[in-house]
Amino acid sequence: MQTQKNTTPNSFFKIQDEQTAIEFNKEVFNGHFGLIYDQVHSHTRFNSNQYNNVKKRDDINNILEKIGSGQLKLLDLGCGTGNISQYFYEFSEGAEIFNVDISELMLDKLKAKINAVDIDRSFFICSDALSFLAETQETFDVIACAGALHHFYDYIAVVDVMCKKIKPGGFLYIALEPIKENNLLGGYVLKVIRNLDKTL
Repeated sequence: MQTQKNTTPNSFFKIQDEQTAIEFNKEVFNGHFGLIYDQVHSHTRFNSNQYNNVKKRDDINNILEKIGSGQLKLLDLGCGTGNISQYFYEFSEGAEIFNVDISELMLDKLKAKINAVDIDRSFFICSDALSFLAETQETFDVIACAGALHHFYDYIAVVDVMCKKIKPGGFLYIALEPIKENNLLGGYVLKVIRNLDKTL
């Protein structure tokens, strides 16, 4: 008896390669969801009494205090509308800040939040994460990825290249959206952690 392949008409299960995932994310975040993204993520259901934002702010402040001053280069990968880069601007006067996202709409919303002084030290790159990391010649003092890892098709490859793009003594910061124990994303996260180079 021959077994037939499951052909469930569900868009999630149709994402079977990286290019399809990229196109899906572009469509979602350049569309209506991109327009209402800030409203959705300020709702208490997703942002429990602002705890997550306070934690991220404190984390970035602590990291930048440890690195100190100098000609810093900071990368917010999958920046969206500035979930992490807002704290880069707040705590790192003079640093060059690279904002990378697959959505031109999200980058435009971020640009609108940045003042005239900070815009001069800003770079906005519309690209998928893996292509940007593979092609850039830059290395960074801090690479941050907040609430975006689960959108990357090959998240292990992305984390691997992120590690290679960090300067000696630099930091990799990954923040995840709240996850329930034993769910699919939790398993992915464990897989990423197990595959990291512990010598960093």
